[in-house]
Amino acid sequence: MQPHPAEMQHLDWDQLRFLLAVARTASFSGAARHLGVDATTVARRIRALQDRLGATLLARAEEGSLRLTPLGQTVAVHAERIEAEVLGVGYAAGKGSAPVLGIVRLTAVPILANRLIVPCLPGFLAANPGLGVDLVADARNLNITRRDADLALRFARPSGGGEGLWTRALGKVAYGLFGAAGLGPDGAFITYGEELGHLPQARWLEARIRAGGRRAPLRVSDAATALEAAAAGLGLTLLPRAIAAADARLAEHGHEPGLLSREVWIIGHRDQRGLARSRAVVNFLSGLFGGSDRQGFR
Repeated sequence: MQPHPAEMQHLDWDQLRFLLAVARTASFSGAARHLGVDATTVARRIRALQDRLGATLLARAEEGSLRLTPLGQTVAVHAERIEAEVLGVGYAAGKGSAPVLGIVRLTAVPILANRLIVPCLPGFLAANPGLGVDLVADARNLNITRRDADLALRFARPSGGGEGLWTRALGKVAYGLFGAAGLGPDGAFITYGEELGHLPQARWLEARIRAGGRRAPLRVSDAATALEAAAAGLGLTLLPRAIAAADARLAEHGHEPGLLSREVWIIGHRDQRGLARSRAVVNFLSGLFGGSDRQGFR
């Protein structure tokens, strides 16, 4: 159900800021602490806003937290733009820069989330104290269209962005052949399950086995597990060079130039592209992947 245009015209910033506070804290009590009021006041303001719009903006998730409904997400996007304008006026008068506020839900495969993004987050978040990141480490491609995430990192160019989505290339990840530091060059190859046989690294490993290499007695379902298996001495496998080279348990075998590289792309919602919080996260990710040969990304 869409709110009536006449009702939208009567909304003001004071009403919308309560919705943003709940969206960012996932509770009436958290919003109350943020706004300096009591939880009853927050709940009353939200009910009044929903009554005015004639629509439900919040729903309670299974674990008890409050989440925006699809319409609530749309209203919140507009509210954040209003917030940016309001803050911009104040900071322009003071000749400062407006802070980045809000929460961005980002999904990435576990090896990128845990081994690359997380170690670099402290400095980024310290520089943006009003920003929060919900990082979802998942080997599956979460559905961006259904709003399972605001931004998603993908290996290789997405086949189709879908309506309302945008995509952007961030760079390339160079791969190397790694195994435990004490493992000989004739080690067996740790491969992937049949459902992941389409992956470039899986195809490369299978080609090596067909050419006479030995197969390790272990198949894995993601690169993070492959890394741990290689570190445990179970064999050799292809891993992102920048990540594996930083692990003292691993050593690169062969040092073959141009072995394999994979493109990294980001997908996001067009209606959030202009938001300061989304821009900040995209710029942060671009810095991780965008052309640093020293880090092994290009």
